[in-house]
Amino acid sequence: MRRIIPLLLVLLSLSGWATEKNPVETKIESVTVYREGATVTRSGKVFLKSGENSLLLKDLAPDIDENSIQISGLNNASVRSILYRIDYLEKKAPSQTYQALQLRQDQIERSIKLINNTVAGYKEELKILGKNQVIHGDQSNISIERVKEMTQYYRDRTITVNNELLNLQYEIDSLKLIKVDLYQEMTALQTEKNEKRGVIEFIIDAPVATAIELSVSYTVATAGWYPTYDIRATSTTAPVDILYKANVYQQTGSDWNDIDLILSTGDPTTNNTKPVLSPKYLNFGTSFSSSLPAQSSAVKYNPTIRKVSGTVVDASGLPLPGVNIIEQNTSNGTQTDFDGNYTLNIQGGRNLIYSYIGFESVVNPIHASRMDLQMQEDPNALDEVVVIAQGIRREAKALGYAVSTVTADDLYGYSQYGVASALSGKASGVNITAQSGASGSATSVVIRGYSSLTGSDEALFVIDGIPYSSDTLNLSGSLGSTSFLDIQPEDIIDVNILKGNAAATLYGTAGRNGVVVITTKSGEGLTGVGNVKFAGLTTMRFEIPKKHTINSDAKITAIDLDKFELAAEFSYYAAPGLNENVFLTAKIKNWEAYDLLQGEANIYFDGNFAGKTLINPNVASKGIQVSLGPDTAIVIARKEKQNFKSKSFLGGNRVLDRAYEITVKNNKPIDVELIIEDRIPISQNKEIKVEDMAYGDGNYNEQTGIIRWTLKLPPKATGEKSFSFTVKHPKEEMINL
Repeated sequence: MRRIIPLLLVLLSLSGWATEKNPVETKIESVTVYREGATVTRSGKVFLKSGENSLLLKDLAPDIDENSIQISGLNNASVRSILYRIDYLEKKAPSQTYQALQLRQDQIERSIKLINNTVAGYKEELKILGKNQVIHGDQSNISIERVKEMTQYYRDRTITVNNELLNLQYEIDSLKLIKVDLYQEMTALQTEKNEKRGVIEFIIDAPVATAIELSVSYTVATAGWYPTYDIRATSTTAPVDILYKANVYQQTGSDWNDIDLILSTGDPTTNNTKPVLSPKYLNFGTSFSSSLPAQSSAVKYNPTIRKVSGTVVDASGLPLPGVNIIEQNTSNGTQTDFDGNYTLNIQGGRNLIYSYIGFESVVNPIHASRMDLQMQEDPNALDEVVVIAQGIRREAKALGYAVSTVTADDLYGYSQYGVASALSGKASGVNITAQSGASGSATSVVIRGYSSLTGSDEALFVIDGIPYSSDTLNLSGSLGSTSFLDIQPEDIIDVNILKGNAAATLYGTAGRNGVVVITTKSGEGLTGVGNVKFAGLTTMRFEIPKKHTINSDAKITAIDLDKFELAAEFSYYAAPGLNENVFLTAKIKNWEAYDLLQGEANIYFDGNFAGKTLINPNVASKGIQVSLGPDTAIVIARKEKQNFKSKSFLGGNRVLDRAYEITVKNNKPIDVELIIEDRIPISQNKEIKVEDMAYGDGNYNEQTGIIRWTLKLPPKATGEKSFSFTVKHPKEEMINL
């Protein structure tokens, strides 16, 4: 008994200590959502007594970064200490969504029980009918007419009851399916119902008793957003419309109700430490494997991806068969086929791991429904790798890289008359030259002291913090009437001209010809959808004017960020060896001014959904190439010439001749220019010879074996292209031709 009393005293003292803390009622007012993670700001009115105040902020997310906690609104009070901990005893109350699902499930369960009661009644009736048939059958004095009447009654009633039982069983089965769906929804929320909760305890010293509006902010990990795009084209002569959208999700355990929302392209989880490159010394001895460079922070996990497809190639662009692809932290995986292609259903993981003998392993976040990969050879692997399962023998070979060619059209740019009108009389040091005498015609805006003999010398424009190339500023005049930008001279507050080091320091090479910095009265970033858009030195921030409610259920809330028009070059492409369709493609130019992020895009052409593509601004290119789908008005066919399929022998070798003919018919009423590609196989074994190649006026790439033809066809015209080659190999060996 003596040992129990001290324990009770300790528990009572702890209970008293706990009651001294003053719980603070706060509401989530605003949230800044990053690509991964979010900063949550809560506020509430607190009454402080003179002296020390122990405050308790309860029912918080369990994954708060303790180092990120900040408190403001203290006036003359000061914070003595802050402690973040997990309360394992307190559980989060079920959300309204969970309670509604539970109520619906109870209602369905009650309905099933009521139907089962009706079923039991009908079954009892069938038993009674069966017993009555036996009783009346034993009575020999019943007339034939009476027997017929009774038989008809039993038959009709039995049929009616059985039909009712069948209908009732259908109802039960339907309700059970709904019950299963509800159960799955509730299971998804079950972790939310039972999860541990976070608590912030802090001690505040107040010189006098006062009431303050306390504001507490902290960073959580279980939230984020990823970009998607809608690209719409109406014809091959008009620009494309692009809608830039953010898909926001969160699983913090607390619903964000009616909050102010800010979306940032920043990422607080990124390692911001600048790398230090030290010398690398060579010597004889055991080799050590070198690590791969840190992956670009632009690629982020997308929680909505349920299936991933792609192609894996080596550094020279050749497909890699048999590459192992595993969903990280699961047993779910697959392998690439002979052409390097793969498809994998996703089971909730965040990353895919690619591994192949002789190559560096790669870990990629699951970010798109199509994820292609170019793997790099492991410099410490053996020179020769034999993959017996695929029957492939790789030998050491020189690696080559294709070089993209940029045309003069990729560099052109000019500003419209509206910019000149806005700058007229407000900016010194700017030369404004009309390219023609007509009102509203294109003008050239050049900062004095900068000129170029071979390229564009146009200035960079920065309007309310957002950079724009000069040819995107269709502000007024005949070409600007359809633009979403609309700046009038009276809306401009001031104009600053940056030259030399100042321009280069702030805007890099984009400001090499000088920068025109324009500040308007609205300062709304000109996003076209009402969002306030701010450009920082390394990130972009969108302040959403409309309040939003985002529940803690991992479901997606789509928000429009920006919309704009961009010029596009349209062309037709076909690879009939893989697909006998001609695809319309668009090369979208001048996208750099809009700070796009890597993400999937829905493609619409002429009002029809044409599929998906991946927007990847991280590739150093002057345009984004997208496919708008097949055009059935252009017909293409690829046939193998039969007289070339001969097999002959030359010594110990077998000789195979192959020849193909490609025919294209333009059924459109306009001229079309078509790019056609096909391929000649490349030997990976010195005993296999590919010779006597012929491809007419095509362009042949020796590293990839790809042939490219450019074909111009007038309406209703037909064109032809052909190619051939010879393969020699030892007659006792088989090849995959």
